[in-house]
Amino acid sequence: MEDRDKLNECNLITKARDIRRLTEEEFLSLTNQIKELTKNFNEFKQLIKENSQILLIIRCITGMKRKDFASAIGINEEILRQIEVGRREIKKESKINEISKNLEEIFSKISEISVENALELFKEVAISTDNEKVEKIRSELEKIGLPEDLRKMDEEQFLKVLEWLKEKTNNFKIFPEEVFLAKNQLILILRCALGMTRTSFARKVGINQETLRFVEMNRKENRIRTLGIAKRWCEKVTNFLKLSKIEIDKGKSLLLWRIIREKQAGEKDVQKENEIKEMLKNLQLPQDLRDMNKNQFINLFNKIKEITNGFTQIPTELITARSDIILILRLATGLSRKEFCTKTGIRLDTLKRVERGKIPIKNNAPALRWIIIFSSLFNEDPNKINLEKAIKAFKVLKGEVKAKEEEIKPVMKMSIEEAKEFFKKIRDETENFTKLSFDKIRDEPRIISVIRILLNKSIPEFSKIVGKDESWIRRWENGKVKLNIKSSIFLSNKLKELIKEVNISEENFIKNFIDLHHVKPNEVNENVKKVLKALKKVKPTKSEQEVINVLEDLNIPFTLHANVDCLKRIENFDIAIPDEKSPFCLIEITETKKFNGNLRTKVLVTDHKFQMIKSVANGVKTICFVKINDKLIIKDKAKEIIKTELLNTDFLFINEVDELKKFLQNLSFHIKKKF
Repeated sequence: MEDRDKLNECNLITKARDIRRLTEEEFLSLTNQIKELTKNFNEFKQLIKENSQILLIIRCITGMKRKDFASAIGINEEILRQIEVGRREIKKESKINEISKNLEEIFSKISEISVENALELFKEVAISTDNEKVEKIRSELEKIGLPEDLRKMDEEQFLKVLEWLKEKTNNFKIFPEEVFLAKNQLILILRCALGMTRTSFARKVGINQETLRFVEMNRKENRIRTLGIAKRWCEKVTNFLKLSKIEIDKGKSLLLWRIIREKQAGEKDVQKENEIKEMLKNLQLPQDLRDMNKNQFINLFNKIKEITNGFTQIPTELITARSDIILILRLATGLSRKEFCTKTGIRLDTLKRVERGKIPIKNNAPALRWIIIFSSLFNEDPNKINLEKAIKAFKVLKGEVKAKEEEIKPVMKMSIEEAKEFFKKIRDETENFTKLSFDKIRDEPRIISVIRILLNKSIPEFSKIVGKDESWIRRWENGKVKLNIKSSIFLSNKLKELIKEVNISEENFIKNFIDLHHVKPNEVNENVKKVLKALKKVKPTKSEQEVINVLEDLNIPFTLHANVDCLKRIENFDIAIPDEKSPFCLIEITETKKFNGNLRTKVLVTDHKFQMIKSVANGVKTICFVKINDKLIIKDKAKEIIKTELLNTDFLFINEVDELKKFLQNLSFHIKKKF
């Protein structure tokens, strides 16, 4: 009874709200309560059963990182993350027992528990709620009178907050955590102050461009509220500010702000635009600039050089007068379309349409974007802009000169002898993998394959380590897509770190090369779809028919494609025993050609469906039967991998029809006795 009272007291803290919102005092109090309830960290079953999110506090007490902790308790890292943020729960009794047993083993190896270290680790994942410095900054921003979305500020407000940010960042030399936590969007003001595009800022600072975009948009679901993430972002920004000697230009900052707000930067000089139109008309150019001959191109190049004062001052009127003039500006850089897009972050299809005149640019705001891009390219090395280089690029465009691209053979498609020779070649060229420059990786992306093999990691495993999507890694390794500068710099730094922990030897490479030729499953996509389409009444599949035959042989009553009420919604299960109204056992059947990521996703969705039914009726037996039509599949290995991701599936069978029959035969006695 006393333990139950303590558990209820504990739940007043944990059940009422997200555990990550606990104050320091509440965290320390909860830590002591957990120690008492678990009898000095020896019994965790009841605690986890009441609230799965308590695993976050337990992890902090152990002082372990999420990856290590997930591995130690037998749960997939991503699933543990979802549990810690309160998105998933553990309902299956056997899984709770397994986790409890693993936790007891973990704590038996810990000689001394440091509450101070646990609190520090909790601060990294906690959502900041009572930070005095953060609240002080928020009150200062309120006095300035800023809108909720900073993108809606007028120019006067922008200049005010720019001056305020200059003071808070010590003249843009640091980026404090409290400033970022108070208002995530202030990173947008900082970027404007630096006069940098989002692509350039994200690449140089080392943060994800898409995440930065969402933060700048002030999206509620992407706001950064935890100290740990804010600390990492601010450290990266501060390091960049310290290493870069950047002079703040208010005029340039304001210009970039105008572009962001999608406003016109003043009125167009209509007279100047008409003059430029007349100049271009006198050159007697074709409607499509790609149809020019060499002389017409030379005349146009010289005229643009004259208008732009040697490509140093590009007027917006030049682009608004004729938007496809961007083609000539791009050729003046000597870059191909792909190289230009890689360097600037412009979409290839957008560039093509603009160069063909399919997207007319009439306003200053979009024209200014292009001017900033070309100005930065021309200012990199003004001496590189010459007519000879532009003519060569023009000939490539016309098809008079064809760029020869050598087809590369992916490492994993090589024979053992070819792979051995290629390994030696890369080892020599990189001086035993000590010279992994970004341009070297960009020129020879198969270096990624070599290091991945040395690490003995499949593409899905490697993609998680480096933080890049596995589809891109496949394309890079196969030579289908050339790495852009941003990715090549990122991978260069990452591979330099990874290679330090690797046994660099020809024997190790060949051994791993042979191992990786066996089937290795794809990791499950982190963004699994949770909304399933309603199942239509269809005939049983071959796999379903196999299970049906087993049930009929054993005279076990069942319902096919049963709609079971799970309170929150009705879920459709392949087979319910004996019926959908009062199921004793539920079976989900999945069939696939190969053991891949798609199968793992299906199994994860099935496990989530079982979670729904176990929330209502915990005693229901749940069975997942998987049929893989692949002779090379290693059944036990596949089963072991899938089990780490299952929380609410009681029994898993992979291509085991006979084992399923034996199991159902033993189960039939209990079914008949009950019904």
